[in-house]
Amino acid sequence: MKKHIILMLVASICLIFSTQQIQEQSIVINVEVPTRVFERNTFVDNLTIDDFEIYEDGKLQKLDAIYLIKKKSIERREEIKRFNPQTSRQFFLWFQISEYMPRIRDAIEYFFENVFIPGDSLVVITTVKTYNLNSRAIELKTKEEIADQLAKIIRKDSTTGNLEYRAAIRDLQEIVNIIEAKAGETDDSALLGDNITPDFSVFNVGSLEEVVQMYSIIVENLENLTKIDLKKLIDYAEYLKDKEGQKHMFLFYQREFFP
Repeated sequence: MKKHIILMLVASICLIFSTQQIQEQSIVINVEVPTRVFERNTFVDNLTIDDFEIYEDGKLQKLDAIYLIKKKSIERREEIKRFNPQTSRQFFLWFQISEYMPRIRDAIEYFFENVFIPGDSLVVITTVKTYNLNSRAIELKTKEEIADQLAKIIRKDSTTGNLEYRAAIRDLQEIVNIIEAKAGETDDSALLGDNITPDFSVFNVGSLEEVVQMYSIIVENLENLTKIDLKKLIDYAEYLKDKEGQKHMFLFYQREFFP
């Protein structure tokens, strides 16, 4: 298991503003830069302030401090100036899934047993809504109880929030049945099971070429329903920039295999 350790770099950046009297005023803003350095799979924790360079708009900036942070505690510090870096942790679990699977429950349990600690905050994003973990819940409930409750929420939202997806999958399976029946490659009972009969009345069955074209349209619709919205992720990243402390996002994405 990888250790949750970061290096926090603090740089001083000067911004120049002009007044009405054409006078220059220098304002120093301290910027925290969380950094992780790995050599293959090994985290490098012996770096010094001289091992880093930070540039803004191509200009080298002055580094004032470096901190080695494990979870929320400062393990080592090297300071030219004294600072009090933000070490609070915020976790974001983003579930872009179309069907609940038991391994999701395993991941949630692992998160609460090995990653989440008192004082952390948690935001959960599903296809239906966004949830914030109540700080009181951590005091009143065990980690196992919280994991169970969260798993139930994910299961419920993955069911109610993906009705269009499941309807498209049913249509796609029906079209596959029609294509294979028309092509004469398999008999319908072998494809659907002993007690299931294909309902060809759902579609106006035309030529094989027309059915294949219908298949392509539904597959394209399914891909649109399941693909990651990159703009939405970027917009959310911009929103997180204004929040203090450490931010950790985990995206749960379900790989699809269409019939």
